[in-house]
Amino acid sequence: MELAVASAVTAAVGGGLSAAGKVMAGREQYRAAQFESQQKDREGEELRIAAAQTEARRREHLTSSLETIQAIRAGRGVGEGSPTGMASLEEITSDESRDIRTERYNYLSRIEQTRLASDMSRRKAKMSLISGYIGAGADLADTGSRIAGGFSGRGSSSRLTSEGYGSGRR
Repeated sequence: MELAVASAVTAAVGGGLSAAGKVMAGREQYRAAQFESQQKDREGEELRIAAAQTEARRREHLTSSLETIQAIRAGRGVGEGSPTGMASLEEITSDESRDIRTERYNYLSRIEQTRLASDMSRRKAKMSLISGYIGAGADLADTGSRIAGGFSGRGSSSRLTSEGYGSGRR
């Protein structure tokens, strides 16, 4: 009887330690995924700021270029209303505006990618906790089954696969 009690205590301690290890591993994976999510959020915010700064800088450059062109034309005595002058200003403005939009869309795409990566990391964090607790529960159930089996002489395991669950048997 003493051997059975010692065996039960050993099984209980081993099962408890195994369960605790799974919970701790799940929590550690949760923390790592949360940190990754925070990094992606920060990266997205940095991209939003960079996009705004880049667009502002490009628009200032466009305005400065147009003012320079108009000053040169005025210095040469070319009127502001000449068709050729108006066409070239429109072309410069159109080209630069298109480039600004393209760059903004590129930033928006990168921002969306970081948002999606952050969301994925948050989901990964939640699943890490859940799987840690489920693994711990399975270890504790298995330990309880082994202990109960040891006292009744059966020694069966409660692992899902050993009971036939998932293999079509019940």
